[in-house]
Parts: sequence; structure tokens; C-alpha cells
Amino acid sequence: MEKFRDSIQNKITANHKNIFIKQIQYGKMKKILLVASLGVLFMSCEAQSQGTNNQEAQAQSSSSEGTYKILSAAEFEKAMNKDNITIVDVRTPEEYQNGHLKTAQNINYFDSDFQEKMALFDKEKPLYIYCKSGNRSGKAGKIIQKMGFKEVYDLQGGVSAWSGALEQ
Repeated sequence: MEKFRDSIQNKITANHKNIFIKQIQYGKMKKILLVASLGVLFMSCEAQSQGTNNQEAQAQSSSSEGTYKILSAAEFEKAMNKDNITIVDVRTPEEYQNGHLKTAQNINYFDSDFQEKMALFDKEKPLYIYCKSGNRSGKAGKIIQKMGFKEVYDLQGGVSAWSGALEQ
């Protein structure tokens, strides 16, 4: 009977050791997961920070192809009062008809002949572009700059950020 009891106690002790070892391993695993999670979080924050720096760099770029710069609504409005500039609304004709900036011409970014229409403008003359939010005009600005326009200015936030009057 004693042997049976000793045998059971040894099994219980062995089971407790296994449970204790598993708890230690689980604790280590939790620490590893925590460290890994913090590493991923740190890397994503770093990547986001670099993305912000890339956006700032893209907001103003100069190259042999010319200058592309994003302007605030106040800067854009001030520039509109200058002589010898071209203002292009790259939204759809329907959006343009619902309200556009004074003297803006409508060249739809989505049209298949967008580049052909843009090529008709004087590349030496400052070109001011905008859309609804700044997305399309940002894409258009890069294309226009590559086409050889010397100065391309984009309205930050598009017409949605514009507080001035719109023409119908």
C-alpha cells in the first residue's frame, strides 16, 4: 500500500512540476509576444513618421522637369490675383458646374485625352490646379510636371478647403 501511495505522490509531484514548467513557458511566451508586439508598434510608428516626411517632401519638389508645390488656400487665393497664370480645375464637368474658382478652366483628369488638353497650355506660365480634395490634382500635378511645365501649384485640400466664393 505504501508503494502505491508513494507511486501516486510521485505522479502528483511530476504533474505539478509539468504544470509549473508549462506556467513558466507560458509566462515566457507572453513576454516574447509583448516584446514582439512592441517591436511591431515601434516599426509602424517609424514607418508612419517616414511617410509624413515623404508627404512633406512631395508637397514641394523641384527637378529638371520644373517645380511642383502644394499651396494653402490662402496662398492659392493670393496667387490667383497675379497676372499671366492659368487655373485648371481637374474635376469632372458635373463637379465643375456645381461651382468652380474664378477664371478656372475645366480639364477632367479622368478624360483619356487629359494630357493632350494640358499640352495646349503654355508650359512657361505658372499653372494652378485643384480638384475636390487634393487627390486628383496631386496625381495630375505630377503628370503635368513631367510634361515639362515649369511651375505647377496645387490647392491643398482642394476646393473643399476653399472658403472663398465659387462661380457657377
